[in-house]
Amino acid sequence: TIEGINFQSISYIFQEPRLLPWRTVRENLRFVFKEKAIDKPGPHDADIDAMLELVGLATVGDYYPQELSGGMRQRVAIARAFLYPSELLLMDEPFSSLDCSLKNRLIDDFLKIWEQDKRTVVFVSHNEDEIRRLADVILTFSDKPVQILKKEIID
Repeated sequence: TIEGINFQSISYIFQEPRLLPWRTVRENLRFVFKEKAIDKPGPHDADIDAMLELVGLATVGDYYPQELSGGMRQRVAIARAFLYPSELLLMDEPFSSLDCSLKNRLIDDFLKIWEQDKRTVVFVSHNEDEIRRLADVILTFSDKPVQILKKEIID
């Protein structure tokens, strides 16, 4: 249980990007806003353009997900999660299927975005290098029934 969080205010980054294949990159990002007109420019397009620039995808806003590489799709997923106005970001091994150099670049992208929008992030991973690069606090859990085995504060 997470206390003090509005459960309508949570965004996610999964292992797979989970983009809508029939929508362009820009439409996939526009989808997280409450306006119904996904296909039409709206008040958040400046935010979308800035986020695409931040993740190095400014030139692919009109592409469809199948026209992008796996790493590009995952950067769109990261951008989408940060565009959603959430209090909490949950990340479930978002870098697990990527090669080492791409993983490092995406972690850099993630940290760059997070520096501008420091919301609470719960990051799940089995990769110690990823964890140490991204964490302020590391919790190690047991198998079922789940208990905290260890808590480590990173300086």
